[in-house]
Amino acid sequence: MPPARESRRVDGRRLRAVRTRASIVTALYELVRDGDPAPTAAKIAARAGVALRSIGQHFPSREALLTAVAEHHSARVAKSPPDLPTGGPLAARLTAFVRIRADELERTMPLRRAIAAMRSPPEAVRAAERQDRDRRRAELAAAFAAEVDAAPASDRARLLDRLYVVASGPTWDTMRSHLGLPARAAASQLRLLLDALLEAVSSRGR
Repeated sequence: MPPARESRRVDGRRLRAVRTRASIVTALYELVRDGDPAPTAAKIAARAGVALRSIGQHFPSREALLTAVAEHHSARVAKSPPDLPTGGPLAARLTAFVRIRADELERTMPLRRAIAAMRSPPEAVRAAERQDRDRRRAELAAAFAAEVDAAPASDRARLLDRLYVVASGPTWDTMRSHLGLPARAAASQLRLLLDALLEAVSSRGR
């Protein structure tokens, strides 16, 4: 067989392998996002449209697959960062922030459940969690920079801590799962809590 034809065959196999791997990762990500925290290999293969044996061929362990999913999630977030407002009246910024953050926390709730179900999450999963935490804290700092800057210098980090806790995944999950609030009601509570923290800062500055 001519070298050029053999090279095309090898490139074709590699491309199919990349596509199969991506299909498996996307399938697991979507299954978890849709509410199944621990889908079986058969479900993953069916969603991906691949043979069951393909999962083991591309991922030697479930940890390797979960690591790839964590990296997939991080890449999706980095590719389409939220368009959060950083200027204008507080009420408008608060409305926009709550809408965007509530939507994200609702969509990622199944992912948090899947991670919580793991006995020992892979390091890549933990790294993705840390990246999400850092990003969400930075978004709060940017959206409410005027209010944070109005606080005494010694209180700014603590204020950001409180804002982060209120607008975090665990708080959202508590409202949705433990308190049984519908998503819209949970978003209303999120706004009220953030508003109370920010209003307290504004009141001290008057």
